Amino acid sequence: MIKTVMSGKGMVKLIYSLLVLFFLFSCSEKIEEEAREHISRVKFSSFQEQLSNAQSLEESQRLDSMIFSKIEEASIGRYLPQLFGMDENRNQLIIDTSFNKPCLLVLYSPFCGWNSVDLANELPMVVEPKSQEFEVVVLLFLESRPELNIPSDFYKVQIEQLRYLYPKSYLINGKEASKLNMYALPSRYYFNEQGKLIQLKKGKVSTNRMKNELEEFRSKLADQ
Repeated sequence: MIKTVMSGKGMVKLIYSLLVLFFLFSCSEKIEEEAREHISRVKFSSFQEQLSNAQSLEESQRLDSMIFSKIEEASIGRYLPQLFGMDENRNQLIIDTSFNKPCLLVLYSPFCGWNSVDLANELPMVVEPKSQEFEVVVLLFLESRPELNIPSDFYKVQIEQLRYLYPKSYLINGKEASKLNMYALPSRYYFNEQGKLIQLKKGKVSTNRMKNELEEFRSKLADQ
């Protein structure tokens, strides 16, 4: 009888110890996550007046370069904040950015220089949909274009087609895109396997340029 009582007490102590360990482990993970420095937002409003008052193409290019440098300073070496996207039915969900391997995140608009057709045709030439080397996340910027009389199912069709290639494809609104300092579309964010941003590129892209970007990315990964 005494042995049974002692065994019961031992079991209670064991369960209690396990709960404490679980709590401490959860807290340490939370502290580690909070200690990570996330991408910080750049206030583009402070540059609007300068851009609107630019007197020449050269001055505009100089300002553009300066702004992008500010974005890089606020982004490179940092981690993604939590992002919310939408599926093809506009249901909100957390964007899956679990990093088990290096990741390429593409933020683009169907109306930018590298549109949905270009992306679907050209990106698989550079990063295969079932690549074992890189994860691919595609964010399709949801914007209003009333002047174009966009069909009501336009974005639904776009994202459904993308998901055939890259399952982690989402619609994203301006509020969420601002967490990535959306400035030029398309933009390409290159993360290492720990989720740290180590390369950021913007603007229209070709397959050759993408290949060069990936080689540069591989080189940076190797140097870490």
